[in-house]
Amino acid sequence: MIGLLMEEDLFTVLRYGVTGRDPLGKPVTSIVARSTTDGRLEQATTAEGEAFVVDKFRGFFPIGTDVRPGDEVQARSRKYVVEGSPSVERIPGFSALSNVAATLKYVGPVT
Repeated sequence: MIGLLMEEDLFTVLRYGVTGRDPLGKPVTSIVARSTTDGRLEQATTAEGEAFVVDKFRGFFPIGTDVRPGDEVQARSRKYVVEGSPSVERIPGFSALSNVAATLKYVGPVT
């Protein structure tokens, strides 16, 4: 649902990029941007595979939050990756109830 209350400082958004090369010439990636933002996290689906469960979630961020495909999102000691392009969800005439929505794939605990 659009416009529900958001939890303060729920998400840490990490963006990785190539920051150099190792001695063999392979790219070295590290965090190039980090931000903390309010948000809401909702479970979307659960699909059982052969030996594991893949959980999909929807993350809702304030308007203006820079979230991109492939970004790592951390919340409640869990790590997610943004899948697909986030979208802006708006209710006509209620701009205060708008937010950025993204599909998040659970990838494991924060280590």
